[in-house]
Amino acid sequence: MRRITVSVAVALCVLGVLAAPALANKEKVVFGEFKANIVGQSLETTPGVLKLSKEGEIDITGLQIGSKPFGPVYRKDVLNGKGEVVHKAGSQDVEEPCKKIKLQNGIVNRESSSSLTFNLKFIKCIDVIGEGTAAEEVPVSFTLGVTLESNFSAEVGKSESELKIEETEITVKPGLKKCPIVIPAQTIPVKDNAEKEYEEIVEYSNEGVEPEGWEHSKKLKELYPSGEKQELFVEFGEKFKHIVSYQNQEGPCTSTKGEEDGKVVTEGPHKGWLEYTTGHMFGDIENIEVKNGNISFIEP
Repeated sequence: MRRITVSVAVALCVLGVLAAPALANKEKVVFGEFKANIVGQSLETTPGVLKLSKEGEIDITGLQIGSKPFGPVYRKDVLNGKGEVVHKAGSQDVEEPCKKIKLQNGIVNRESSSSLTFNLKFIKCIDVIGEGTAAEEVPVSFTLGVTLESNFSAEVGKSESELKIEETEITVKPGLKKCPIVIPAQTIPVKDNAEKEYEEIVEYSNEGVEPEGWEHSKKLKELYPSGEKQELFVEFGEKFKHIVSYQNQEGPCTSTKGEEDGKVVTEGPHKGWLEYTTGHMFGDIENIEVKNGNISFIEP
C-alpha cells in the first residue's frame, strides 16, 4: 500500500496564491494522480459522484479532537477466553469512537486530479464527562471536510457544497454546559510543503472488483468492458495526528490553564481560548467508488 499524507485546504490555497510566482519557472513536481472515468460521460460537464460501494465501510479506530479521545466507557470488566481482564470497568473504548461515519458530498469533475475532496460525517461520537463507571457519555455529531493530496498530504476542516475547506465547530456538552470546540482549516502535517512527498500519514491503494451481476448485464458490460471496477482504499496511519483545535473558555466553559496539554491563546481570532495540538484520526476507508465508474490512485 502506498503511503500518503493529509493537509488542510486553506493553507494550500494560500500556498497556491503566494508561491505561484516564485515557482513559475520551476518544472511542476508530479507525485501521482487520482484517476476517474465513467464510460460515455464527460466528468467536466457531468461530474461523477464519489461514495462508498456496497462492500465499502469506514473504520475509524481512534479519534481525538481537543483534550480527550472519543469512545464509550466499559461498564464492567471484559474478560478474554482465559478469564483475564482485557478491558477494566471504567476504562474507555477508544477503538470504537463513533456509532456511525458516512462519506458525503464527494464529486469528481476531472479524469485526472492531484486531489480528492469529500465530507466525513461523524455520528454520535461519545464524549466522556467524568471518570470511571459513573462517567456520563455525551453523543457528539459533526462533519469534517477532507482533501487528499497526491503528495501524500491532505486538508481537514469543514467542507461546504463547493468543497472548500473551512473551520468546523463542534459543540460538546460537559454536564449542563455547552462549549464550542473549533477545528480550523489546517494541513496535516502542519509543516506542509507542496514540493515534498510525505510518508506514513495517509496511504492509498487500488482494487479491481467484478461488479455484481456483470456476466448477465448489458449495461454493466458497457460500463466495465474489462469486467473490473476500480475502487480506492484510504488509510489514515498512526502519524495522522497533531490536529489543532480551540476550546472556548467563556462563561461556564472556563478551564484551568494548561489542562490536558491545552494552552491559552494570547492573540488572534481565538484569543483567550485553549489551544490543543493533540488531536488525531486513525483508521481507513474501504471501497471508495465513483458511481457507474472507476476511481484509483496512479503513481508517476
